[in-house]
Amino acid sequence: MKTHTLMILAAGLSLAANDTDKVKKALEKLQGTWQLVSIESGGVQLNHSPSFVKVKGERLFWVSDPKREREIGTGQRFKINPTTTPKAIDLGDMEVRATGQSIPIVVKGIYEVEGDTLKLCLNRTGERPKSFATKTEKGNVILNVYKRE
Repeated sequence: MKTHTLMILAAGLSLAANDTDKVKKALEKLQGTWQLVSIESGGVQLNHSPSFVKVKGERLFWVSDPKREREIGTGQRFKINPTTTPKAIDLGDMEVRATGQSIPIVVKGIYEVEGDTLKLCLNRTGERPKSFATKTEKGNVILNVYKRE
C-alpha cells in the first residue's frame, strides 16, 4: 500500500515538474517586443494607432512611443497555461468604476505564438474565449495580432 501511494505521489510530482518546464519554455517564446498589426472585435477589423507590447518575465508593458522606450505603468502581471488547447492566459487588471473606485479583475484569454506572430484574444466581461474567431465569441472579446520586432 505504501509503495502504491509513493508511486502515485511521484507521478503527480513528475507531472507538475513537466508542466513547470512547459510554462518556462512558453514564457521564453513570449519574451521581447511585439508590434500591433491588427485588432478585431465581433469579426470586424478595427483601426489602431501604432503600438507595441513588451513582455518581460511575467509582465506585459504597453508602449506607444515610436522609439519603444517609454513603458506605460508598471506592467500587467499575467499567468499562462500552455498545456490547454488553446493555450490560456490570465491578465491582472484594474477596473475603475464610475464612483472612482478601482477594483482588481482578471481578464481571461487565449494566446498563440507561431513563428514571429503572437495572437492574444481577451475577454474583459466573460468567460475565456474558446477560439480566435471573435464573431462567434460572447462578451467583450478582442483579438490583437502582433509581429515580433
